[in-house]
Amino acid sequence: MRARFCFLALLLVIAPCVAFAAPRTFAELADYLGSIMNSAIGVLITAAIVFYFWGAVQHLLKMESGEGASPEFRKFLLMGVVVLFVIVSVWGILEILRNTFLSGGGDVMPIIDVGSGPVFAPPYE
Repeated sequence: MRARFCFLALLLVIAPCVAFAAPRTFAELADYLGSIMNSAIGVLITAAIVFYFWGAVQHLLKMESGEGASPEFRKFLLMGVVVLFVIVSVWGILEILRNTFLSGGGDVMPIIDVGSGPVFAPPYE
């Protein structure tokens, strides 16, 4: 009962924040959904890389010193590279669509201000 009350209280506190953050135009909605998808793809890339190296290490530890690579290990490595390629390709396609239809979209490479000027400055400025 107490947990349900705490959840309800938290929901009542957070609800106005969500309501005021609602997008008002289609461009705001598309930008909001694009930023969520961009973050999700970044998490997927990180998880895929961690899983890929974890699986590679597991297979390498199982191999005996005199054995060659098993067909399962080769298939795992190939599929890992294919999956990483597909994830990064989807990320690139989403950025192309975002830049094409949403007048610039988000920055792929952020500009970091360290006080003396930006660390990354595009060549066209």
